[in-house]
Amino acid sequence: MWEKWGLRDNPYSQNPIDEHSLNLFVGRKKELAVCNNGLLTSNSRIVIEGGRGVGTTSLANYTRYTLSKKGKYLTPDIEISVARNWNLEHLLSNVLSAVVYALERRNQELNSNRKFRTIKKATQVIEERFKSVGGQAFGFGGQYGESAVVSYPSLIPIVTLAQYVNELSEISKGKGYIKGIVIHLDNLDVDTIFKPDELGTLLNEARDSFQMEGYHWILIGDTGLRGFIGSNVDRLDDIITTEVRLKPLKLEEVQPLINKRMQYYSLTRRKIHPPIDFEVIEYLHKLTNGRLRYIFGICTRVLSLISGEALIRRVDLKFAKPIIIKLTEERISQRNISPLSLKVLRELVELGQSTTTELTKKLGKGQTNVSRSLRELLMKGLVKFEKVGRNNVYSPSLDAKVAYARE
Repeated sequence: MWEKWGLRDNPYSQNPIDEHSLNLFVGRKKELAVCNNGLLTSNSRIVIEGGRGVGTTSLANYTRYTLSKKGKYLTPDIEISVARNWNLEHLLSNVLSAVVYALERRNQELNSNRKFRTIKKATQVIEERFKSVGGQAFGFGGQYGESAVVSYPSLIPIVTLAQYVNELSEISKGKGYIKGIVIHLDNLDVDTIFKPDELGTLLNEARDSFQMEGYHWILIGDTGLRGFIGSNVDRLDDIITTEVRLKPLKLEEVQPLINKRMQYYSLTRRKIHPPIDFEVIEYLHKLTNGRLRYIFGICTRVLSLISGEALIRRVDLKFAKPIIIKLTEERISQRNISPLSLKVLRELVELGQSTTTELTKKLGKGQTNVSRSLRELLMKGLVKFEKVGRNNVYSPSLDAKVAYARE
């Protein structure tokens, strides 16, 4: 559908930067310097935290891929997305497999190395054991959510896995990667992915592995990950090398990003204009506090809706706004919330954030009913909360802000 706008693909793609699209990265000079300085030692642990959709994964990818291209660092081809119910065995198994593949892809001659062949065989055994339990181990099919219990297969003893991981470090140094192996662990999100005690247990178990010589670890999570480690994972807290708290790109940084993407995906050499006017981006940037992944997702859905309309070539704010509001209202209606919960949600959007007591006074409803509505909205992902003193302070989801915000 993108040919209509002279493009070979979606300039509003929500995919993170990867090793093939490094030239699309913009800004973040200070944060990049912090990450690069942290990787100068022989073993480091870097925490990158930020709200969903602000670019934490892209920052980590850009950091490790640019260093890898210089030849002295090795990094796997993908980030390792840590899953609920993982333990140290599963973490090290995934690291082992990722590093083996990265080394083999770049150095085919390693298949004549006896140690490497032994380790590669172990990763094949791990893969077969995962396949033996089917898609359930990866969260496919059946229940998935708070009550879902995934039974991962028993793999290889941790002592053996740790030995193999150490040996891969020596093998990689022998191939010229003298600065070390950079491992990117994603999805370390408290509450949204992990229950606090589950993540705390995993990170405590992994502490010694994080100190393996020749390895660098980039830990990615939502805002609050570093504070969580400090409060709940004291064994890891003491050895964090550095941290980055990532904020959304400023509006003036988004325009160059879109221009780069338009040039990158253009079917011709001549300059072409974005299909969505920048005033639409500005409108969404303000409502969502710069959550670019969400903004680009909205843009993609709008363009998908009009891709068959030959007469519509450019989308301005006057045209886009009612479509965007309708799209987000439909997404909310699919959650099937009660009429009172909808009133609570609308009031919360108007207030920005609020407590149960404040909402009760504003709406003139019983506190029990308001509390019940907030629980429903929380369960269905339409509000979130943070603890401030003794109170839970609630704030609306991005969909709710876009659907119900008054100008």
